[in-house]
Amino acid sequence: MLTLEEGLRVRNGRQGCPGTVRFVGTLHGREGHWAGVEWDDPERGKHDGTLDGISYFKCIKNGTPASFVRVDKLDTGVSLGLALRDRYESFEESPEAQGDRTENFGKVYGAEKLAERQSLKNLKVASLRFVGVFGVRMAGNDHGGDAAAELSAACPVLEELDLSGNLLSSWAQVAEVADCLPSLRALNLTGNVLRPTGSTLPRSHGMAQLSVLVLNSTGVSWEQICRVGPAMTNLRELHLNGNGITSLAAAPAEALCLLRHLSLEDNELSDWGGVESAVGELPRLERLHLSGNCLPAVHPPKGDHEWRCLKAITLGRNRIGSWSSIDALDRFPSLGELRLSGNPLLEGARSGGRFEVIARVAKLELLNGSKVTRRERQDAELRYLRTVWGELQSQDAHSRAEVEDANPRLAELLERHGPMSSAAAGAGGSLASQMVQVNLTCVAAKAGPSMGTKPKKLPGTTTVAQLRSLCSVLFKLDPEEVGLYLRFSPEAVPEAIAGDDSTPIEHFCSMDGLEIIVSDSVG
Repeated sequence: MLTLEEGLRVRNGRQGCPGTVRFVGTLHGREGHWAGVEWDDPERGKHDGTLDGISYFKCIKNGTPASFVRVDKLDTGVSLGLALRDRYESFEESPEAQGDRTENFGKVYGAEKLAERQSLKNLKVASLRFVGVFGVRMAGNDHGGDAAAELSAACPVLEELDLSGNLLSSWAQVAEVADCLPSLRALNLTGNVLRPTGSTLPRSHGMAQLSVLVLNSTGVSWEQICRVGPAMTNLRELHLNGNGITSLAAAPAEALCLLRHLSLEDNELSDWGGVESAVGELPRLERLHLSGNCLPAVHPPKGDHEWRCLKAITLGRNRIGSWSSIDALDRFPSLGELRLSGNPLLEGARSGGRFEVIARVAKLELLNGSKVTRRERQDAELRYLRTVWGELQSQDAHSRAEVEDANPRLAELLERHGPMSSAAAGAGGSLASQMVQVNLTCVAAKAGPSMGTKPKKLPGTTTVAQLRSLCSVLFKLDPEEVGLYLRFSPEAVPEAIAGDDSTPIEHFCSMDGLEIIVSDSVG
């Protein structure tokens, strides 16, 4: 009879749904040996650990993600070596069909390439997703040393291994996999639910040589990473997405010291201070992914040693609602790439907030996946200056000080671009100097409008309402349906021209040649 224990990973038959054993024993009023299994797919279950009013175990997931299954109906999977041979060396066809396939493959890849594809000794990248791998050896097999030695000899050059959705359940199994593959550098364990380890992981050659480790949706906590981290002395890239992590704490000094890329997306982090204390001083960290958390704010670095190498940070789908967080990002010494979409701050900002972010973060080169061109930066800074300068002119001394405090780059931008002459009372100057060159491009979906691009030179004082009326005439559109969008470069996402219809276009178009997209949809 199959021997099971709590925390072991199993599947319902050889092709069945994977899950984690939460209970092994007898059930009141039923014969035989039973297991309570919490399935990876919660829709597969019918129970929450309680049967006939008796609670046998607790589920991690909410709802009814579990089932009670007879032990002999469960399968603990296959060994890694067997899965590799089945995937890369075994063929189920008849000899005739196999010969035909070999001939066809040979035409495409050549005989030498085909031989490499069919030999584990030449295999460098392997994908064994959702095939029921239990570990180096099968469950209940105590001859793990023989299996490891055989696998090591069979796969001497395997560098990348994807084991997503399999049945590994312990760090000991993970270490055994790494130890028996002498060239392994990247390991993907997404969806393998790993039990917590109560102690640090023993040092091993296999774990020490890993440079990329993917642990998405494995149930791993940050505390576990701190315990096993010192064993992974060469780790450069670590993915911990979707693990329900709620807080971070400083890792041991010997852990993660070479880490360059850390992804903690789709967790439940809500405190920037914890993020800062845990990874802010990692000496080589260049990329930090934090999208899909609950962070309400970002704070400036506390010292010269924090975030000194960080080049990119993703903060999309958080709860950031204050411009002070964007100003804090300007203090990160090397930051050039930023993702902020899906935060209340930008969702509530006029025109989507893109130009304000660019103006507030001096070194930004990529925002929400779109390149920040030199032209877009200049226009964004001028627009931002015009807005803030207008606020300053209408405030008393005390209020002006508050405006200056809320816009830390104001002095720097004024020194670079000078005071906004258009904000001064009296327009002065020639008419030509007050004109703005724009390119109006119609992308209306209706058949009636006249499509194409029309260059126009307009007074900077032309209001949004007047521009909308002009476009309705030029492109034969209903004035009530005209939507206007500003595009700074061909690769940039168009930005809606929103706000008061009385706003002059010089507020949006601070330099000649910008493109305004004209649509027949206002939303």
